[in-house]
Amino acid sequence: MVIGVALNLTSEVAVLDCPPKAPVLCIKPENTLSSHLASVPHPDGVPAIQPGPSLAVVLGRRARRVDRLRALDYVKGYTLFNDFSLRETSLFRPPVRSKCFDSFGPLGPGVIPLEDPHDVTLRCRVNGEIRQEGSTRDLAFRIPELIEAITSFLTLEEGDAIATGVPPGRVDVVAGDSVTVEAVGALALTNFIVSEDEFRTRNRP
Repeated sequence: MVIGVALNLTSEVAVLDCPPKAPVLCIKPENTLSSHLASVPHPDGVPAIQPGPSLAVVLGRRARRVDRLRALDYVKGYTLFNDFSLRETSLFRPPVRSKCFDSFGPLGPGVIPLEDPHDVTLRCRVNGEIRQEGSTRDLAFRIPELIEAITSFLTLEEGDAIATGVPPGRVDVVAGDSVTVEAVGALALTNFIVSEDEFRTRNRP
């Protein structure tokens, strides 16, 4: 399971009349999860979909009611998450449909340690061109706070992940595009956008 965090960059919340006082969360269920070099469907009937580069924290053991002062003791390491979505009109209550199409959650490749997970540059490249960039320096709720808030009501298991936030400036992609999200100097996660028919053909049981 991956827990996504919306509106978690200070540049996003600074322009809001009522910035969130607690993390704004969504769940990316099992059907959305895919991997490096996997295809992602462009659903029929929508003009485009939007990738979302995020640093993901991977849990190393079961976590329940974890104090933020001990939160990093529960972390196995870090990876990338690409939070694909339909265009959204409200990030405070993300519609399930917009985020939960099959393969809308590529994760990987691999889990690595980071000396400072709060100083990572995130980029999104479309067909090799940088289209979106941000930094975990700008997280409104930092990783220990997120772990504390989420585990206050939800038990996280080993291997579960928290996608810490997507930089502002989402871009549109369509079938035929390649999308790479990067933690600069550490990891890169690439996926290929295909039509819904092609996705079904490739993933036929």
